[in-house]
Amino acid sequence: MADTTIKDKVIRGVELLLYAGETAIGGQKSTSISMSADTIDASCKDAGDWYINISGPKQWSASCDGIVYLNDEGYKAAVNAFMNSTAITAVFKNEKGTIHYEGEAYITSLDLDAPYEDLTSYSMEVSGAGKLEDKTTTTDPSSGV
Repeated sequence: MADTTIKDKVIRGVELLLYAGETAIGGQKSTSISMSADTIDASCKDAGDWYINISGPKQWSASCDGIVYLNDEGYKAAVNAFMNSTAITAVFKNEKGTIHYEGEAYITSLDLDAPYEDLTSYSMEVSGAGKLEDKTTTTDPSSGV
């Protein structure tokens, strides 16, 4: 018999969404967040044959794509932020809060695709404009623990 506790330890991709502030961007099919850090070379002759690196600045970005919904408030907020060169609070989370990252970001690309025999779709990327905050809760609020 399969270990039924595994299902309580995993998060389905369908549960994670990208939000513009408090409003989810509608119609999402795929969502991702990326975090990276540079290193600074601190090597010197005292290190011998080995490079010495120290932690450098960090950056983050997020992206999503999906189907365009008519009158979707999240998509409208993203378009408005892009057109006006204003930052949004980008939030990458699930409803339970077991994954929750957020930070100020700018929409750096926003594509709209309207093929002849398919649904109109969008894709967008946001680039962090500062620190990404981890607001993840350690427990599942629905479990009462």
